[in-house]
Amino acid sequence: MSYAFRLSRREVLRSLIGSAALQLVTSASDPLFAGTEQGPQDQESQMRASLKELKGTKLILLGTGAGPVPGFPRHMQSSLLLHNGAAYIVDCGLGVTDQFARTGLPFSAVRSIFITHHHPDHNIEYGPLLILGWVNGLPQSVAAYGPPPLKAMTQDYLRSMKTTIDFWAEDFRRPPFEMIECTEVSKDGPVAQDQNVKVSCVTVQHPPVRPALGYRFDFSDRSIAFSGDTVPIETVAKMARGVDVLVHEAMDVPATEELARRRAGHWNGGSSYDTIMHHMNADHSPVEDVGRIAQHAEAKMLVLSHLTPPDPMPPDDEWVEKAAKYYKGPILVARDLMVI
Repeated sequence: MSYAFRLSRREVLRSLIGSAALQLVTSASDPLFAGTEQGPQDQESQMRASLKELKGTKLILLGTGAGPVPGFPRHMQSSLLLHNGAAYIVDCGLGVTDQFARTGLPFSAVRSIFITHHHPDHNIEYGPLLILGWVNGLPQSVAAYGPPPLKAMTQDYLRSMKTTIDFWAEDFRRPPFEMIECTEVSKDGPVAQDQNVKVSCVTVQHPPVRPALGYRFDFSDRSIAFSGDTVPIETVAKMARGVDVLVHEAMDVPATEELARRRAGHWNGGSSYDTIMHHMNADHSPVEDVGRIAQHAEAKMLVLSHLTPPDPMPPDDEWVEKAAKYYKGPILVARDLMVI
């Protein structure tokens, strides 16, 4: 499916002035500077070309929608960071394995997986990614990080798949996939470090999920922060201080209220409008407040993702206009397979 990007080329270029350190290419739902629609094969080809052309650290937005409802045009939440051929995955919503495969990158490139919190649109495909990835070259050395009980979840999933794993290992004469290194994270501070990146985190506010995390990745050439799911809080602004890219969840309140009215009684086991909106207001960030956070953080670029409502949603220029009330830097509305 293709989406219309409503900012003009001139408007986008103007918004990027002052961000010379960032190179931007979009591919997936539509090309940033083209007026014609593309089919899936064209989108995929352009996205892969972008990965070859861009230098340094790259951010690929695999899934940009919000909520655990399948069938929406956007995939559930997942992002990919690529540096010196090493891949780092943030969140594993439904579709992450297919979306990763569409990048053309080998599964052997995956170093680490980071989970922000245990909601299905962020972790439902974590286990399948491990097994399907292993079948296609994911190394046993892959490491996972996230809130408790990540280790037990991983052990339980691999135990449930033991027969399948053993059959595949026997068929193809290879060692079976075993328990991976899992680090449970429950407080602010350093998370991981290797020769490519230093990763830290903060706890955010997404009740009743505790802990829920936001992550910051500091590479040699670029810093990228993810808010995770949260209400707008100072903690995220502090974590993201001076980052090159802040990827922050965003909610359009009027559109979310309209969706809640239409789906009241038919969504989440028959939840009422009041129940739905109580959850949304207590757990998520209005797009205007996201602009405030980005401005306070002095982030060099703001990417609006985990967009609520996921379908139908306001046009891109409305998202940008609302965030731009407070944030004066360049703003992008995330698309599946967008490359930054």
